[in-house]
Amino acid sequence: MATERGVAVRPVAFSQIYNITAPKNTRACSLLAYPAQCNFSGERFPLEVADEINRIHEQAPDHDSEAHIPWWVLVDAAAYAATSPLALGDLRNGPDFVSVSMYKIFGAPTGLGALLIKRSSIPHLNTKQHFFGGGTVAALAFDKQWQKFRHDIESRMEDGTVNFQDIVSLHHALDAHERNYGSIYNVSLHVSSVTRYAESVISALRHSNGLPICLVYGHSDGCAYGPTMAFNVKDAQGRYVGYVEVERLAVMNGIALRTGRFCNPGSSQRWLDLEADEIVKYSSLGFVCGDDNDLVNGKPLGALRISFGAMTSKVDIDLFCDFLVRHFKDYMLLDGSCTQSVVDTVNTLGVPRRQSDEVSYKLTQQNTIQTITTPSTPLSATTVTGIPEHGDIQVEIDKIVIYPVKSCHGWVVPAGVDWAITRFGLLFDRSFVIMRENGTVPMQQKKYPNMALIRTGVDVERSVLVLEFPGQSPLEISLIPENLALQGTESRICGNEKQVSRILSDDISSWLSSALSVSCYLACDPRLLWASAGTEGDELTDTSSDTTPFDNSGNDEGRGFSCTRRGNISFANESQILLVTQESAQQVEEWVAEESLSEVSSSDINSVGPMQYRPNIIVKSAAPEAMTRAIEPFEELKWESVNIGFRRAFIVSGPCRRCQMISIDQNSAKTLKAPYSTLARRMRVDGKVVFGIYLDSVMDDDNALVTIRSGKLLGIAT
Repeated sequence: MATERGVAVRPVAFSQIYNITAPKNTRACSLLAYPAQCNFSGERFPLEVADEINRIHEQAPDHDSEAHIPWWVLVDAAAYAATSPLALGDLRNGPDFVSVSMYKIFGAPTGLGALLIKRSSIPHLNTKQHFFGGGTVAALAFDKQWQKFRHDIESRMEDGTVNFQDIVSLHHALDAHERNYGSIYNVSLHVSSVTRYAESVISALRHSNGLPICLVYGHSDGCAYGPTMAFNVKDAQGRYVGYVEVERLAVMNGIALRTGRFCNPGSSQRWLDLEADEIVKYSSLGFVCGDDNDLVNGKPLGALRISFGAMTSKVDIDLFCDFLVRHFKDYMLLDGSCTQSVVDTVNTLGVPRRQSDEVSYKLTQQNTIQTITTPSTPLSATTVTGIPEHGDIQVEIDKIVIYPVKSCHGWVVPAGVDWAITRFGLLFDRSFVIMRENGTVPMQQKKYPNMALIRTGVDVERSVLVLEFPGQSPLEISLIPENLALQGTESRICGNEKQVSRILSDDISSWLSSALSVSCYLACDPRLLWASAGTEGDELTDTSSDTTPFDNSGNDEGRGFSCTRRGNISFANESQILLVTQESAQQVEEWVAEESLSEVSSSDINSVGPMQYRPNIIVKSAAPEAMTRAIEPFEELKWESVNIGFRRAFIVSGPCRRCQMISIDQNSAKTLKAPYSTLARRMRVDGKVVFGIYLDSVMDDDNALVTIRSGKLLGIAT
């Protein structure tokens, strides 16, 4: 807004402030705005800045002692005042304006703040020059541009009805704060002690080779810092671990972290060594604040942040350090290799991995192989090494699973039934989504766990989808679009705009709303239904570009992870089909059992199985008569393509990056620690938790109908 009105805006380093504000460099009335405490690193800046600027200008030969100096100072004290006394009375001049947040001080009420204005600065404010709201004027003419503003500054600047309910509750917040802590001075002393302790113990965390587990931004350069620490986790070779993965694992352990760039572009660029051109480039690739893209070519795009308050204790710090040590000490990332072969590492062949005393990592970087041997512990990183080339193998399909409604319970295709592969993936897979009224993003199980209790089934002979939910009568929905009343509406899938068709049925909407306790409706992509009849119908609008953050074409940043061809997949997030192996699932189940004595409950162990990962295809080692070797756990990460008979049916587009959703029990909808917490310690590629691989169909429209069924053999190209 300032720039649009012709006002020059210039970001400066704090060390340059007194030079910029010097009389010889001052040309006009100016405003200096700075934070008393950086919300990224916690670095604190003195409240005496205004005093020093005034002192310098008062010594100027042409200074007018009756006038305000040409610099006004605004201090953002929202973070600072939360744990420190805002002793403005101790200042000679002090800032002209100070902003504070009641929410940060008291925790409630939310959304309430205040702007403190120095009385001597009020006459200089030119308020309401362009607009005004209700309650700010004492008199107003209807047919003449004339109004008389109220005399007191707060009435002039508080447009409309103020948030009086929160203002009233602020009285109770003040009383509770005094009753619990005595004064803000007590809070400041306590928080300072906790911060110093956290600085010492977190900075001291080391891998066995002496390298630090955490890179802390600041807190060691002699500057003053408040109770905020930003950092990133590093592996035993000094490579960054994705902060999104650290946050997800922390959530599973009851720890709340803030991640990203904390709405502070200046500090994030400084501490993360990010150039403006880099940010513009990543934005053009579709990377946005709050998404899961945390590392690009090994470089972090954000950080983790912990903050300390009046209720924080040293025990909390110790628990957090225990979490870091338990999950990341001596952990080493697996490298993602280029193009389709993502990881060239699997468990040691010929050695029973459950009894192996050593873990050997073969890390391939630019054709250089380095072997590192470290002790193996129950909580060490994944026990994986290089696999010798065995050529192509055959595997057997154990189960085929489709999820007709995105994020709801899957339906296992009956044994022996041939199931069609369309150009969108498996027939009817993720053809429907549940949308909230007035929402644009499909509902997902991560936010609405009870979606796992909505059982789906397909009656092929009658062409209907059957939904079941405890305590409700089954619901049948036609799979023939001509039998549905449809209305186009907008939605967003993984950040891409996509037009879908709302099913206009009060019965369906009421059934879903009752099951999920939220007003919602069912929508579909008719192309996926028409495809079942062998016709394509009209194409729906898809405004996504061919290249997305997950598209490997021409994008080195996305290398090793799934390509997204949004126009050719259903409502799946990233790819058409997810394949997992029984052997990998069994390995994770054994890992979970190993950890059961420390933190994983028996219910977690009983819930872990291939279906917990919501796969489309589960494969296992073929029977001995197939004359092929057995599958090793996680070797699927190096598969390149999957063949049906003598034709290539799928290409492997990358490993599936997992989130906490795999820890939602698909039978009870309860959130468990396993298997996500276990995978986070044992199975990461390029710092990301992975399990299973994505497949994309290479069938074109001219191909004859292709089907698969359980018990059928698939050829694997490696």
